[in-house]
Amino acid sequence: MKKTSSPGKADRPVPAKVRVPVPVTVKAAMAGLALTVVGAVLRAYAIHSASDKTLGVVLKHSNKHGKKPKSHYIPGDKTFDKDLHTLHTAYTPLAVVAALIAALLILGLRTPRYASATRWFVIVLMLYPTGSLFGALSPYGFPGLAQAAGVLISVGAIGAIVANFLPPSAAYFAACREATTSPERRAAAAQRPKLFGPRPALGSPRQAPARPAARTAAPPAASSGKAKAKARNDADAVARGAELARSRARASKSRRTDV
Repeated sequence: MKKTSSPGKADRPVPAKVRVPVPVTVKAAMAGLALTVVGAVLRAYAIHSASDKTLGVVLKHSNKHGKKPKSHYIPGDKTFDKDLHTLHTAYTPLAVVAALIAALLILGLRTPRYASATRWFVIVLMLYPTGSLFGALSPYGFPGLAQAAGVLISVGAIGAIVANFLPPSAAYFAACREATTSPERRAAAAQRPKLFGPRPALGSPRQAPARPAARTAAPPAASSGKAKAKARNDADAVARGAELARSRARASKSRRTDV
């Protein structure tokens, strides 16, 4: 921990940068992400540089097997020419997006604070929006270079996902979580019951407190005080009764004397 000071503010501790060694399996996952970028760039280049005749075969085949085939869908038609131009340029922005996503994922895997979450983002982003897992499924009539690039994309995506879940990678992500978790949160997580863990035993601190009884017993001190007060009241009552009996006896004796 080091301290930094700024004018008007007290010194605040700044945590030192956490470093966790990156295993070979995680580096392999990064290489798989880089391979998907290479495949995306090659596919974009192959489609952009392909001849109109080659891409025309792709468009005609997709139109023929579509749900609503268009009539007179041939070169020279406005719709056909527009779709041909779109196909020439469609894969270039996709390659740029794939490169940005792969760069962010590689940076996240190398950063201990975000490594564990990035592992799951790899799966999500390889499915959508990039669709890298299905890159090998090229449309009919695609150039050979574009089809080979699709295979590279799929291989890189599958390799990145598998490498992130190998035992050394799992140990790396666990170490990243351990290094970036504060002791307070770590202690709280240790006390939290697991989803499939054993239930807490009776009498353990995790057991819910028993419901209070309808009538709670009085404290011992209060109980003894009440007992003493009751004893004093009973003694006073006995004394008053005896005095009343003696007075009545004297009154009765005096009446008999007068007679």
